[in-house]
Amino acid sequence: MHCLKEKVVSKDSKLKYKEFCKNLDDLPIFSQDWWLDAVCQPQHWDVSVYEKGGKTVGVWPYFKTSKVGQEMLIMPPLTKFLGVYIDYPKNMNHSSRGSYEKEVVSGLLKGLPYKHLDQNFHYSFTNWLPLFWSGFSQQTHYSYCLDGNDSTNIFKQFKSQTKRDIRKAEKELTISESEDPKVLYQLVEQTYQSKGKNAPYSFEALQTLDQKCKEKESRKILLAKDGNNNVHSAIYLVWDKTSYYYLISGTNTSFKGSNANSLLIWHAIQEAISVGKTFDFEGSMVQSIERYFRSFGANQKPYFNLKHSKPKWLKLYFFLKNLK
Repeated sequence: MHCLKEKVVSKDSKLKYKEFCKNLDDLPIFSQDWWLDAVCQPQHWDVSVYEKGGKTVGVWPYFKTSKVGQEMLIMPPLTKFLGVYIDYPKNMNHSSRGSYEKEVVSGLLKGLPYKHLDQNFHYSFTNWLPLFWSGFSQQTHYSYCLDGNDSTNIFKQFKSQTKRDIRKAEKELTISESEDPKVLYQLVEQTYQSKGKNAPYSFEALQTLDQKCKEKESRKILLAKDGNNNVHSAIYLVWDKTSYYYLISGTNTSFKGSNANSLLIWHAIQEAISVGKTFDFEGSMVQSIERYFRSFGANQKPYFNLKHSKPKWLKLYFFLKNLK
């Protein structure tokens, strides 16, 4: 049985975190220190670090902001997952794993400065019991993922209508790569405006992230065009060592019926499979979007949205705000 004896956080926790990130093959791109620098700015994110025997074994990065005069730890822009990551000892059995998780998560929690926390945890994090015992609430959300090594077999799993849409689009459109995020962002704005909404992030935010992802060789912008060079749709892909993520999409509202987005997704899936990576749709709780993702035959993956408010009135504040 492990016990809490180690130092939870030190003044150089971000430096330790940067070293921690360098040595991991499966840390999601959204938790990488350089990603957080891009989407949060360095002064607006930090990390709780838990150590054993002088080695970092658990981390909990967070984006910090302030609302209604209270410290908030919420999801950064353009970021799907965050939360706890644990580096487990090799050959750990299941009974020891549970005790280890409780120790590390409880230790990391002590290093978080907040009045309200709201984060999506990556689906690799499956045991939120230590946080339940600490008063957290949880909602299960879903992503959809595809993996394998045979794109032909994957295509066979698509719904019939999705296959027809892709075959039709292949006859009318071509796919090309772009280095200009402005083209993508203009389509994102169109997509949101067609729903009576503003884009949830600025072009400057996308541009900053794009510059860093380009530097890290971890992104691609794909466009679907017709014979007259009209851009029908665009998607933005990012990847880490295990997965491709369907981060952003935008569609020209004048060409919504061309099925350009489905064609782009199929192209991206094939690319991910060709390099041995999982394709992650990132999921949605919106019924129409969930149905669309599911039409590609992807596997459902649950992940946790975890919340905690220390003053009780904050919990009520956010509950009422979500009702609007």
